[in-house]
Amino acid sequence: DVYKRQEWVLVMHSAVDAGRNLQMQVADGRQLDEAVAHLEAAYRADPAYTTTHKALGLAYTWAGRLDQAKQLLIGAPDIVEELNVWGWWWGTQGEMEWAANAYRVSLLLEPEQPQVRNLLSTLEDR
Repeated sequence: DVYKRQEWVLVMHSAVDAGRNLQMQVADGRQLDEAVAHLEAAYRADPAYTTTHKALGLAYTWAGRLDQAKQLLIGAPDIVEELNVWGWWWGTQGEMEWAANAYRVSLLLEPEQPQVRNLLSTLEDR
């Protein structure tokens, strides 16, 4: 049906725009509140769209909304490894709180990671 197709196209554009907004806002002044708001709107429009689902979970991670991040990221393929890479990368950029949040969510999803727990402990001791 034409109406459903148009609605789907709008949802897809909204999700893509939300992802772009997150990337631009993160790169420009770490304006997470606005990025989260865009992603939440896209998520409400289509909660099953996995790209928005994951992007919102990551935005919640950076914003320190760890329990919400965990709920959105549970079951995402390779997310624990990805969060650990993000933790390392944010650390190289001097964003220690964002690095720590990536490790925290990783540990919420998979607690038995002694190496990650040590990395987080090192960040928290700074």
